[in-house]
Amino acid sequence: MSKIKVVQLILPGLLLSLSFCTAATFGQSTGSASTRYDFDGDRKADISVFRPSDGVWWVRRSSDGTDSATNFGLGPDKIVPADYDGDLKADYAVFRSGTWYRLKTLTNTVDVFNFGLSTDIPLPSDFDGDGMSDISVFRPQNGTWHRLNSSNGQYAGLQWGMTGDIPLVGDYDADGKTDFTVFRPSEGNWYHLNSANYSINVYHFGLLGDIPLAGDFDGDLRFDLAVWRPSSRTWFIQRSSDGGSYASVFGLPTDIPVPADYDGDGKADISVYRPSDSVWHRINSSTNNYVSAQYGIGADIPVPAPNSSMSTPTPPPSFTCDYFASPTGTSSGTGTIASPWSLQAGLDKTTLVRNGKTLCLRGGTYRGKFTSTLNGGGIVRSAPGEWAVIDGNYSTTLNGAVNSSQTTFALADAGQVLAGSPGVTEIWIDDEVIHTFNKSGNTITQSIRGYGGTTAASHSNGATVKIIGSQLNTPGSNTTYQNFEITTSLPNRSGIYQYQRGHGVFNTGTGNSFINLIIHDTVVGIFTGSASGNTLIYGTLIYNCGM
Repeated sequence: MSKIKVVQLILPGLLLSLSFCTAATFGQSTGSASTRYDFDGDRKADISVFRPSDGVWWVRRSSDGTDSATNFGLGPDKIVPADYDGDLKADYAVFRSGTWYRLKTLTNTVDVFNFGLSTDIPLPSDFDGDGMSDISVFRPQNGTWHRLNSSNGQYAGLQWGMTGDIPLVGDYDADGKTDFTVFRPSEGNWYHLNSANYSINVYHFGLLGDIPLAGDFDGDLRFDLAVWRPSSRTWFIQRSSDGGSYASVFGLPTDIPVPADYDGDGKADISVYRPSDSVWHRINSSTNNYVSAQYGIGADIPVPAPNSSMSTPTPPPSFTCDYFASPTGTSSGTGTIASPWSLQAGLDKTTLVRNGKTLCLRGGTYRGKFTSTLNGGGIVRSAPGEWAVIDGNYSTTLNGAVNSSQTTFALADAGQVLAGSPGVTEIWIDDEVIHTFNKSGNTITQSIRGYGGTTAASHSNGATVKIIGSQLNTPGSNTTYQNFEITTSLPNRSGIYQYQRGHGVFNTGTGNSFINLIIHDTVVGIFTGSASGNTLIYGTLIYNCGM
């Protein structure tokens, strides 16, 4: 198992290879997980509301259908029900300006803890695997988590997230412990830090405006990726059991999603609460039957709502797209959303993408190796609500056979060769690396055969030609690259393959910034030389790099 370190550094011209892996082992959970929002201990979530007007919790017990009313809290409190004492029943609890008040069902006693700030988002959950929820908060101002372990009372803190993220709690790796998870609305990305082995998982699932949801919808003991899209009344769920996804239209745009296991089958049910008439609507996963019930009045807060009583996350700074590139863009495009550039064409626009102007990358995969000569204070980033991925695993074919001494030859598509200035110069055919100098159209007009210690050989018509080197070369200066992904899907990692795999970013320019990037499965995450002064690397995730 490997533990990935998050890169968050300011580098004033250091020679640096960023790909960190340290060995670590972690224990397994011994706790027994309770059912969320189950106040009577029958392993079924109960329909329940908190009434701010008088601080009363109303619960309809699923075990016998009767109602209970418990006065505990004040109107402005944030409700934080959870099983804090390990009796498999949810305890009434509130968070008030940095203070926790808990009414424990096991002993019918109240305890009070001062933990957190008034602006924190309280997120009680079982992080240490002892079967009891821990006091925990997420601090939206700086993306940090703070908690008190119920197993030993010790404090633990971690930076995982950033301004604008929405935190969620759930066990995504089935080890009986809650994993640190945030959803980044500006990207539609989920960031998991798994507690089982501290591995990092990043998933693109959702759009700007979606509401992320926490729940195990397929009953495999792992939480699934799920969002509710109010604009289309649609639930989107990706099952952890098989990676498949599905969509279900259920509810109205003004409904509040309240997923939970109401029928006791171990699966979260699609469910909404309608504030206009206080009616609960759901589809039981055990039978696929529709069920509705009126419960609550006026401004009641539905207890199973994941974010109903939390602080609204601070939105990230807004920005304007001045130009656009797209995976289907062309070098002859005008840079508009209707006529976008190709990525390489956009990275060549040194007179346009400068002085704070933003080149927005439309969502999708940009295949190939790219070089940016931008040098005037421009910004390159994913378009709002979209996610761009640079995948350096790109190939074409020979257009005609080549003997071992031939230095001029044709490719089916030489667009990625010598692209940019200076551009990618090496190609790989079979086991030979060829260094190219000039081309005309799709014809290489000057090259050195058997480059880098390889042997010149003959190659047949149609042979695969791989473009090698780093995915993004940045010889330009004073440009910000942020909020997109860089990788290579090349499956081989050893021998000559590392030459083709290349670095994520090869930075030789000065004053460049690399912010909130995701870089993985390259030889080195970011290489920046000693001559590349004033380099900023901030909030960037680098993982699974190296041989």
